[in-house]
Amino acid sequence: MVAAPGPLSTGSLLRTLGMRAYARLPLSVSRRGLRTVGSSATDVAQQPRHQLRLVLRPPGTGADDDKVEKFNARVRDALGSGGELEFEALGPAAARRVLHALAGAGPAAHFEVSWTSVSSPSEERTVAAARALRFVARSSVREVADLPELGRGIVVRADSQVLTVARALARASAQAHLRGSEPWRLHLHALADDARACGVLAKALATAPSLPNYRSLMGTPELFRPARDPRLRLSVRVESLGPAEASVADDGPTRTTFQAYPPGPDADLAAVRRFSASVRDRLHQGQEVFAECRGADAIAHTLKALCQAQHRVAEVEFQWAEVAGRAAPRPNDEDASTEHDDLKLNVLHVRARAAEPWSEFNEIDFKASDLLFAKSSTEVKKLAWAVSVQARKRGAVSLHAFSDNIGAMSVAAKALATLPRLTGGERVVCVPSLGWATPGGGGATAGQRNPVLRLFVRRLVKKK
Repeated sequence: MVAAPGPLSTGSLLRTLGMRAYARLPLSVSRRGLRTVGSSATDVAQQPRHQLRLVLRPPGTGADDDKVEKFNARVRDALGSGGELEFEALGPAAARRVLHALAGAGPAAHFEVSWTSVSSPSEERTVAAARALRFVARSSVREVADLPELGRGIVVRADSQVLTVARALARASAQAHLRGSEPWRLHLHALADDARACGVLAKALATAPSLPNYRSLMGTPELFRPARDPRLRLSVRVESLGPAEASVADDGPTRTTFQAYPPGPDADLAAVRRFSASVRDRLHQGQEVFAECRGADAIAHTLKALCQAQHRVAEVEFQWAEVAGRAAPRPNDEDASTEHDDLKLNVLHVRARAAEPWSEFNEIDFKASDLLFAKSSTEVKKLAWAVSVQARKRGAVSLHAFSDNIGAMSVAAKALATLPRLTGGERVVCVPSLGWATPGGGGATAGQRNPVLRLFVRRLVKKK
């Protein structure tokens, strides 16, 4: 512990401790010396929010030193005067600049980060090109802990997976919540000069609140050099602020499309679980989920994943699409160039978004609509006509299929995709869920509980 005879400026304190001017010290100074008492995120969350917010654009790749220093100075000045800052970082380099600037702004700087859209993405644009990280930073008078120790917490590297780090954060937060040990905190570490690692760290913090446990997070960044490794490190102390609200696709800032790749036949259980978790997490973030299904197995995996939507139901639309494909080679084929021309294949496109809360959906009087049941032997066109008639007559219809029958689930989805072709472009959407068929009714075997996929089909809309 270093004793200070009186109040010191940040620069003189850094010189006293022999640290570089841009280093971030998580220490507060008083006339009695230096304090290293831990603080609570709850205290910060309860403080009044600032009325004025300055929006800054961080330097990106290739920015010169003068531009970076001016940006850092503006951040220090704004936070030092009690202001609130907002940044939109597009790309790892910009995210790294924001974290470095906040780390050099003083021990009281902290931030929250979330996903946002930078423009209205087209179907051809990737999610990475359409999304940015939105940082909101502020400063508060707070006591903070000692410098982090390397090895304690989670080390983030350039090749780390965003969802893996985010799930580790969510899991640690959930365990702390169950133990009743909140306020909870954990450190994330990355090499300070590694833009990709810093980008993964920031993306994980933005993603974690949308994962199960759904806790909002606050980060406090700092720069330091471990004793056994002279390379400069970025450490972000992460704390839980409480429950996070689910995003709504229509109103939320993350209205982008995530393309999911459903597992096919003979997929291992781990792959199916990863796929389901990705779909569930993206829906909770407010993104639209798109999947191209080729075959009954892909359709079944996609439907079951959509049934796992949390807090809000998934509203799903099926459409037929033609894609290029190739014929399978024939045995003993001598002239492959003439036999294996490109073909047009029909595939099922699935689009889903988060809609109303489950509590609101469950208030629907489902008995007011008729019930149709799909089997693997059901004719797709006849089922599509039946759905169309009932949807016109009552506004909605329930379509069920055994969830352990891949063929039956495929028929149900194909019927909903076929309906617009039979009715001149009329469209329906459905809300999928899993349940149990009534013994002896709705296609169920008497005396047995049969798992069933339930599709509540609604909103017959005339295509413009």
